[in-house]
Formats: sequence, structure tokens, C-alpha cells
Amino acid sequence: ASTVIYQDIATTPGATYEVKYRFAARPNTPASDNRVEMSWGGVVENDTGNLAGAAGPIVWNLVSDTVVATTTTTRLAFTDQGTANSMGSFVDDFSLVKIACTPRVSP
Repeated sequence: ASTVIYQDIATTPGATYEVKYRFAARPNTPASDNRVEMSWGGVVENDTGNLAGAAGPIVWNLVSDTVVATTTTTRLAFTDQGTANSMGSFVDDFSLVKIACTPRVSP
């Protein structure tokens, strides 16, 4: 089966966040085995696409995206979209940083 890694995060509605993570193809595997989808609040924001794993060393690719929170709790999820063979995909070095807040509106 394929896997999902997620965390529910306290967020500020309207605030912008930067999500970064690293993705790598498993060595000696076909492209159909290596693909990760990143979703924010149930919406797919990024898809690594299929990537074949070469015979050499693991090559980590930095993936970065900006997202906007719409609620006070947002689920950040990484879903393996490769072949459902229980091997999973390589993801590491996750980072989430608030980069812009919403302007305050006077009551």
C-alpha cells in the first residue's frame, strides 16, 4: 500500500506560509515508483512527478511552495503516489515558515 505522512498545524487564516522539503528517487527504481504529492488543507499544492532512480548515489531535490491558510488548523500531508508496493518514497528535511501575516482590520 502507499503511505501518507501528515500533521495538523495551528495556522492563521489569511497568512502565507512557505513549505520546503526534499524528495529523492529510490536507487535502481523505475519512475513509476517515485512520486510524492504535497497537499495543504486538502488541496494538492505540489506534485514531484515521476522520477526514475539511477544506479548512483541518492540525489535529493529541494521542493518549495507557498501556501495560504484558510482556517485555524491546516493539514499538511505528503502522499506517496508511486506504485503501491509498500516501498514508499524518500522525503526528508521538512520546513514550514510563516512568511506573511494578514493585515489587521480595525473593528
